[in-house]
Amino acid sequence: MNKIIAYVVCLLIVISSIASNDDSNNPSSLASGDVNLTSCHIKNVETKARCANVSVPEDWSNPGGKHISLFLAVIPPSGGQASKAPLYLLAGGPGQAASTLGTYVDVGLERARRGREVVLLDQRGTGKSTPFGCTFSLDYDIKGDEFAKECLASTTNQPEFYNSAAFMQDLNAVREALGHDQINLLGGSYGTRAALLYLRKYPQHVRSVILDAVAAPETAFFEQFHASAARALNKLFADCTADADCQSTFPGLQMQFEQVLQTLSDTPLVRDMPEKLEITPDVFLNAVRNALYSPLTTAQLPLVIDAAATGNYAPWSAVAGSMNFTYLDMSIGTMLSVLCGEELNTTSPENIQRVGRGGAFEEVSMDFWFDACAIWPHQTAANDYREPVVSNVPALLLSGVQDPVTPPAFGHTAASRLNNSSHVVAPFGGHTIGSYGCVPKLVARFLDTLDPEAVDASCLDDLTREPFVLSAAGPKP
Repeated sequence: MNKIIAYVVCLLIVISSIASNDDSNNPSSLASGDVNLTSCHIKNVETKARCANVSVPEDWSNPGGKHISLFLAVIPPSGGQASKAPLYLLAGGPGQAASTLGTYVDVGLERARRGREVVLLDQRGTGKSTPFGCTFSLDYDIKGDEFAKECLASTTNQPEFYNSAAFMQDLNAVREALGHDQINLLGGSYGTRAALLYLRKYPQHVRSVILDAVAAPETAFFEQFHASAARALNKLFADCTADADCQSTFPGLQMQFEQVLQTLSDTPLVRDMPEKLEITPDVFLNAVRNALYSPLTTAQLPLVIDAAATGNYAPWSAVAGSMNFTYLDMSIGTMLSVLCGEELNTTSPENIQRVGRGGAFEEVSMDFWFDACAIWPHQTAANDYREPVVSNVPALLLSGVQDPVTPPAFGHTAASRLNNSSHVVAPFGGHTIGSYGCVPKLVARFLDTLDPEAVDASCLDDLTREPFVLSAAGPKP
């Protein structure tokens, strides 16, 4: 755990015609495409895939200039031959590589893959697609401008061309090369924004969209970063109070939480984890925010807070450390190229604090990102970037009530402009719910029927929240 990693953001449009409902008329036509696919293995996917590296312009406005390599993988159907329109999986971050989502493909999409291929394209700058040479190190403790300078010195990439607009052109070039006319798009967190941006630019090629943890272009999610996290934390306090075992084991949990922050503000704690770390209120809060992404780690937070109030930070260290693996796989170069020109350019640290005023995260510093963007070369998004997506393409939106970064309200707003949509909200879900409960079954049914109204989410009503961890032994037996 380190200060820099704690600041990572982990998210997570014109009227289009109605997509065809005939799923069988759009089979895979890779043989007629321009991509030379060869046998390969994607981590955590049981079946063999077919992979390729394709060349695209680094600057799409200068096709004769420098080219970069993009990595893509085509995962075969989980049963039978490919007879249905393919599903393109768009990763989150921004900065996550689609090729790292093997577990979700193999398990969460098993039903959806029956008769259907899944295409994974590592966004430029991530994974195996001409990645940036800079990563977070576990012993990093560096300011944003210093990190940006070091990252720039370690790469030959031109960061201003690694934004969402270029990703859309990459994605469309891959679709054309694979010979796919219409595709289904499934995005998680930032991937939902990417899916909507593609829908805006290439509506005729989109059969359906599935948006999990919605961050639509019109939603300034970074500006609401503190407010959304405070909402999820308050929900945790309320749930603990309403749970007899949690309330009796951790009475006064919110007061303990405030006590911890005050103690760390007065005297930051220096720990070896194994690297030296100064635990300030910012560092403590960012680890709490990260834990709120998952129902499993959320259930551990009352114990974490209670232990910290007595000076025992071992549970906090364990939870904080368990969340770090995700960030180590993130391309911070791609993240900066996207955020600097598409999110942070329209807000300020003062606006983020203003929107989050009165919440637990109000004073958490976001200076790292703004300082980095002052150095990082980036393109400002087009004037229409924030325009809402209005479409008749079938859409399934997914949200979790306990999501600390893209709450259900974001999904409600986006769904109001998607005229052929259904919004499923999981009562105890966190950030992205694609693998939660019966959601994989709902996704598969939607892809087969393209009927949002036929998505019966009542199967979520029987689910309960993860039991609170009451001691080192775990939940109450």
